Amino acid sequence: MLDRATFDRLLSKYAKVDEVRDADPLFAEGLDFSSIGFTEFVMAIEDETGLDIDPDELDHSIRTVGQLYDHLSRM
Repeated sequence: MLDRATFDRLLSKYAKVDEVRDADPLFAEGLDFSSIGFTEFVMAIEDETGLDIDPDELDHSIRTVGQLYDHLSRM
């Protein structure tokens, strides 16, 4: 199970930002995540939580921090 504190801590680390908010876009004008940074973030989530995240399930409909957390927390 993914708790919000772990999610926020890892997201901040790999997006290289001090704070994240639910409405922040993940890419471009938002956190501007690189593809490598995002991949490392997903791998860190898997390592810390034991989740098996299928990258194909993380499609372009997931645009914000809140949407990503909601999706991952339901896994």
